[in-house]
Amino acid sequence: MATAVHFNANAIQVNRRMAMQYSDLQKKGEDLEKIVADSALTNGLVIQDLENRIRNLEAQVIAKERIILEKSEANNILWEKIKALEVKEEKLTSQVTKMEIDKEKQTKKKRPNKKRKRARAQHTQNGMIGEIKMGPIDDNRKDDLEKYYAEQSRDVTFYDIPAYWSDEEIFNLLNTTVGQIEYMRTKRCHKYKTVKTTLRLTKKYEEIYNRGG
Repeated sequence: MATAVHFNANAIQVNRRMAMQYSDLQKKGEDLEKIVADSALTNGLVIQDLENRIRNLEAQVIAKERIILEKSEANNILWEKIKALEVKEEKLTSQVTKMEIDKEKQTKKKRPNKKRKRARAQHTQNGMIGEIKMGPIDDNRKDDLEKYYAEQSRDVTFYDIPAYWSDEEIFNLLNTTVGQIEYMRTKRCHKYKTVKTTLRLTKKYEEIYNRGG
């Protein structure tokens, strides 16, 4: 009887130990399942985050590629405009150069040569006499005459004036530089003209005249 009781006690202890071990194993299994579940959740979140990052990067790459393409197209348009402006500038430069050359040619054509001078001089025949007389002087000019010109008129003769100069050109030249002309008479002799004048010299030329210049 005592042996049976002792056996039952040992069996109970073994069962308790096994129950405790099973409980520990069950708890460890639950913990392991929890760890695995947490790990799976974490991995899922990490994977989802990585996928989101990849999508964002792809979107950024697409956006940057689009910007680069737009800038490239804009650069091409600008280069085309620059080339068009350069071509236009070259055309304008060539036109301006051509105009300058044409103008220079026309200027050379307009320059009087000896033949033109001779032809011009032939309009006035040898021995022909021309006269220019000035009318009465306005009252408005009397003050200027007294201020800038000599008091009395003088008879002055000019020699060796080119025959191709017209009487009007000679008159204007003398009247604006030498003195106020009252009367002028020209006579041609071959290549030259002799010009006799009655004029009031400027005060500057009056001083030169008085010094015998």
